[in-house]
Parts: sequence; C-alpha cells; structure tokens
Amino acid sequence: MKRVVIILISILFVGLGIFCTYYTISLENERKEEQELKNTIEKDYDEFRTALEDFSNERTKVYKALEEINYLENIPDLYENIIKIFKSYEGKLDKIVSTGEKLKDSLLEKDFKNKDLANKKEAYITNYEQTNNYFVSDVKKFNSQIELYNKMVEADTSGSFKKLELFESKYKDLIDVNKDGIYSGIDPE
Repeated sequence: MKRVVIILISILFVGLGIFCTYYTISLENERKEEQELKNTIEKDYDEFRTALEDFSNERTKVYKALEEINYLENIPDLYENIIKIFKSYEGKLDKIVSTGEKLKDSLLEKDFKNKDLANKKEAYITNYEQTNNYFVSDVKKFNSQIELYNKMVEADTSGSFKKLELFESKYKDLIDVNKDGIYSGIDPE
C-alpha cells in the first residue's frame, strides 16, 4: 500500500512538473509572439507617422495655394498649379493608405494591455480617419470654388473665360475606421 501511495505521489509530482514546464513554455512563446507583434507595429507605425508628416506638409501647400484665390477671375491663372499640388496631396494620402493598411490588421481587431500599443491604436484610428476626411473635405471645397467659377463663365457673355474641370480623386467618401459613427477630420457644417 505504501508503495502505491509513493508511486501515485511520484506520478503526481511528475505530472505537475510536466504541466509547469508546458505552462512556462507556453507563456514564453506568448511573450515572444507579443514582442514580435510589438516590434512589427513599431516599425509600421514609424512609416505611418512619417507619411502623416508628409501629408501635413503637403496640406499646408494646398492651403497656401488656395489662399491665392482672391476672386473667381484669377482661378484660371492658378488652376494648373493647384491641380498639380492636389495630385501631390493625393499621392501623400496614397502613402498613408498603404502604410495604414499594414497597421489595420495588427491594430484594429485587438485590444492591448500594453499602454504604448493601445495609444498607437487610438492614434492610428484618429489619424487615418482624419487624413482621409481632410483630403475629401479639401477637394470638395476646391471643387465648390470651381463650380462657382464655372457658373460665372456660363453667365459671362464676353466669352473671355473657359470652363475648368473639377479635381477628380479616387478618394470621394468620408471614412469611419472604427465604425463609431463619428467622422474625424471634417468641419461641422
């Protein structure tokens, strides 16, 4: 009987040792995966942040160009330059979209205990949403000026002005990345 008890206790200790070893290995693997994810997010977020800075600088150029429109009659003189700037502006948004897509899978579907990653997730959502919505709003503002100009051209009987094309972009719709019903980056109307 003593022998059976000793064997059972030995089996219990061996089982407990195996369980503890498995649990420790499992925790270590989980920690390694989390660290790899964090490193990937850090690298991708740095690219995203750089793209955001480039976008912001380009947006400043857009506003400087639009400020030069003092009256509708000078739009034709500025039109080519403004279109060129808007194309560059759209290119900067393309970079945000491509870098943002890398982060989307890593950040959106997860809740992070790590405060740094949780903050990056919130910053990603806000910045991704805002940049797209800023761009869409800026294009709409410019196109509304072109529409006013074109109405003026229609009313002009001298024929000294020609109609101008609206700026067409592949980004036409506002986005709500986290589906919270709030569209960051648009002016309240």
